[in-house]
Amino acid sequence: MWCILNAMIVKKTSVLISFLVILSNVSGKETKVSTTFVIDSTYSMDTEIGEVKRRTDDIFNAVYNSNSSIVDEFIIVTFNDPATGWGVEAATLEVKTNKRDEFETSLRNVKVLGGADCPEMSLTGIELGLNTSKPHSYLYVFTDASAKDYQKYDYVKSLALKKSIQVTFLLTGQCKKDKVEEQHTVYNNLAKATSGQVFHILKQEISQIIDYILVNLNNKRTTLLRKTFKDAAECGKKYNFTVDSDLWEIVIALSAPKSLIADDLDVIGPDGSPTEVQQFVSSQNTTIVKLKGEVGEYSISVSNCADVTVHVTASTSISFQHGFSSDKPRSLDETAKKPVKDKKSYLAIVLDDKEQEVILKTVELWNINDDLIVELPLKLIDSDQQLYITEPFSAPQQTFKIAVKGLTKSKELLTRVSPTTIEYEKEMPKEKPATVTILGAHEVVAKFDEALELKCKVYGFPQPHITWEDKYNNTMNSSINTIALDEYISTLHINNVIENTTFICKAKNFAIDSDFVIVTTNKKFTVKKYPEDVAVEIGKSVELSLKIDASPPVTIIWFQDGKEINNNENLEIETSSGSSFLKIKNAKPGYDGKYSVKASNGDEKVEYKFNVILTGAVPALIVPGKEFVQNIMDVVEGDKLFQLICIATGNPKPTLKWLFNGITIEDNEKYDILYGDTLIVKDVSSKSKGTYTCKAENEYGNDTMDYEVNVHPYPPINNFPSNSPIYLVDDQTFKMPCGDDMIAINSIRWYKVRRHL
Repeated sequence: MWCILNAMIVKKTSVLISFLVILSNVSGKETKVSTTFVIDSTYSMDTEIGEVKRRTDDIFNAVYNSNSSIVDEFIIVTFNDPATGWGVEAATLEVKTNKRDEFETSLRNVKVLGGADCPEMSLTGIELGLNTSKPHSYLYVFTDASAKDYQKYDYVKSLALKKSIQVTFLLTGQCKKDKVEEQHTVYNNLAKATSGQVFHILKQEISQIIDYILVNLNNKRTTLLRKTFKDAAECGKKYNFTVDSDLWEIVIALSAPKSLIADDLDVIGPDGSPTEVQQFVSSQNTTIVKLKGEVGEYSISVSNCADVTVHVTASTSISFQHGFSSDKPRSLDETAKKPVKDKKSYLAIVLDDKEQEVILKTVELWNINDDLIVELPLKLIDSDQQLYITEPFSAPQQTFKIAVKGLTKSKELLTRVSPTTIEYEKEMPKEKPATVTILGAHEVVAKFDEALELKCKVYGFPQPHITWEDKYNNTMNSSINTIALDEYISTLHINNVIENTTFICKAKNFAIDSDFVIVTTNKKFTVKKYPEDVAVEIGKSVELSLKIDASPPVTIIWFQDGKEINNNENLEIETSSGSSFLKIKNAKPGYDGKYSVKASNGDEKVEYKFNVILTGAVPALIVPGKEFVQNIMDVVEGDKLFQLICIATGNPKPTLKWLFNGITIEDNEKYDILYGDTLIVKDVSSKSKGTYTCKAENEYGNDTMDYEVNVHPYPPINNFPSNSPIYLVDDQTFKMPCGDDMIAINSIRWYKVRRHL
């Protein structure tokens, strides 16, 4: 390769790889990410690749010691130039692994060859690295050549922003003369868009960089300021950044394709005076200093600033991730990194704050120069996820950054900025096979007979046909939300879950893929109360109950002596929501005995048996009245009526029945039965003579009492008063005799003007 090569020293490449790892600015939850090395494998890179092979252990140790909870895989991609005739591919995935031995083996097998011209297919290698890496990963490019395939820049930038991957370049040389300017400017542009860096490395920098690596091994980083100066007119201007109490190990890095001196950098502290900085690296093309980092607002200026990039970073424990969706998202999985053009979007923010010290208030959108475009309020919708969202809005047409602002518990203002810029999807995606991923758990417990929503995320271009099916291969009702040109959210709407089942999300374009969710209903069967033996006093009421917390719901049936009970005037059943009540009203014989209740919901069943015992029972008993001790009555033929009274006791209260000469008496024109215990016999005649019987009866016994009634004819009347009138004066008494000693007193009747006295 005909390139201008910087001199190499033995430890150069492995140290620089470690250095680049810790320069990464982490934004978001500590999800697993990739550390990806994209390496020029042309012949001129033989020394660098050989040194990487020798220092594999150092590379792994540096990464694991710094980001063991974040990085879970290592990727090596090589790129070359097929046009040179060496039979090489433009880009090759050498390894994707989290195992040291696999990484070592793959690295040993990398061969350097070709590269008879300059520039090289670096963007093709970067594209493969981006496609292979996880979102939020860190990608480092090693080359000594410009980009031959610079026309891919827009697509590669779009892909990097879509996956929020930071791209940093280690340039150990450059082509003698590029045919077009973009062949070398694409590196700076891509690094700027992704908050990466471009380092022009000289051999004398290495030992100083090692010290910087050791300081930054164990912490994730956030960007406080990034500025690339275009021309001398910007030199000397002050640019501000704020240090809050969660930031430490603040580092200011200056890099340029020209000579730099440390004195070009001025830092002004919160008190307005120059701030002391600690020198880390001072070389021809790079100056790195460490700031003491007291809380407050700082400003920096660069005197000889043309083509200089200033990058201020700090260690932090608080960061965030973002996403856009036209539907209200429930998690970041339901969003895309870029907004969809001509559609209003929710902006979702997930705060990574393990101690939950910060409450976000607003999100600001800045242009590429950090000028405010719009400020939007944030609403916390899920405290467990620390998920905030805006109202739907139209995203800016220009490239922009996201800055979230909030307050700590001590009311300190905190700002964090997205690691990469954001823009609408401008490049049509390349053809991509359909892939399906269920959002959320693959096993879901749902409430029985209640609605459920399931979601899957589908990638693919052209747009795949997306469907949901149940275990019977029935196509289900679902909806689709386009969150990017090649990303979709499909939502399955289930009206009610009534069984354990499986739902499958399927997608098809030129390829077919699917993923599934197992749904289990929350079946339960817990008996909370059940009936037991009970005693009830005759005439009283009692209530028995069965309560079951069950899903599916239960059917409850009550039985008496093995026969299902239906509601009547003495037995009442009331059932609702897993509870059933049996009420025995006015308890009496016939309602005691053996009872049971059965409950079932198709999956489980129970039966409870119990007895109802009556108490306070007294057999029926007739109590003789005082006036009827002899139970004999004399009446006179022609009397209008006579009455018999029967007094009975017992529990339950006895029923009374009257009989005449053994024949039951009915209430009619000859007899009146009052209150059950009084018999009135009307129009007394000789036929009224005989035996009247009162019968008292309840469920525990009966009793009878007989009344003998004698009917006498009117006897002859002696000593009957004269028909002559009798005259009396005031207060005079007169006795009128009737009958004689032979006539029974109860046979004598007196009348006045034909009315019986």
